[in-house]
Amino acid sequence: MAGCGSWAQSPPDWAGLYDRALGSGLLITGPFSALTPHLRGRVAYVATPGQPGRATSRQLRGAARWSGLCTACGIAALSPQVLAAALLAGPETGLATAERVPGFWSAWSFRLLLASGAVLVPPVRGWRQAPEVWGVASWAIRHNVTLAVVAPDPEGLPWA
Repeated sequence: MAGCGSWAQSPPDWAGLYDRALGSGLLITGPFSALTPHLRGRVAYVATPGQPGRATSRQLRGAARWSGLCTACGIAALSPQVLAAALLAGPETGLATAERVPGFWSAWSFRLLLASGAVLVPPVRGWRQAPEVWGVASWAIRHNVTLAVVAPDPEGLPWA
């Protein structure tokens, strides 16, 4: 992803990220219902596995589900996977030529990240191992952007 440095070269270390962010006020975790008051009225980048423009149908369904939940709760969700799929499903938009440029979707999704006031990581299949989710999450903490990680249940850390 353009602008995120060498995020793809380091393996995800969620416990280490938690330790670095502890006490900063930037990292919030818990069930979605506990996170929504912190995110309501904000623009949140929804970080899910899958490359924009190339997400599998399962990845796209997960991103769309969580984008919808955010929207219903008053959070302006920006999901690169959902937006790219909508753009590619429409009539001729000129993207057929543009997306052939190396790094096109990465640079585009990075601009969405820059426009966001928070990053939301929902518990979709594969999020812990996905380099694109890890890259966005670690970028958020390094750049003083709120990182909200949804725990699949109310007990414990979501990456434990």
